[in-house]
Amino acid sequence: MSRDEATLIINYVVDAIHQLEDYYGAYEVIPCGSYRRLKETNGDVDILITRLDGKRNTNIFSTLIQKLSDEKFLVDHLTFSW
Repeated sequence: MSRDEATLIINYVVDAIHQLEDYYGAYEVIPCGSYRRLKETNGDVDILITRLDGKRNTNIFSTLIQKLSDEKFLVDHLTFSW
């Protein structure tokens, strides 16, 4: 995919996290992989999500995956099973 398409995906995920009231402002979203290395094309989009205050919170991933799935943005994932 093009860098522009990868940027749209990253921005969508950032916006989705900001829409989660319990998590707004608590996390930093960092694009990684080929996007971070400024490549013009990307085979996938790697995103690191880290909590800014150092506290542990495992619920954000299941909540975010559910939100992105409900919005039909995410159609499959490898890390969670309901």
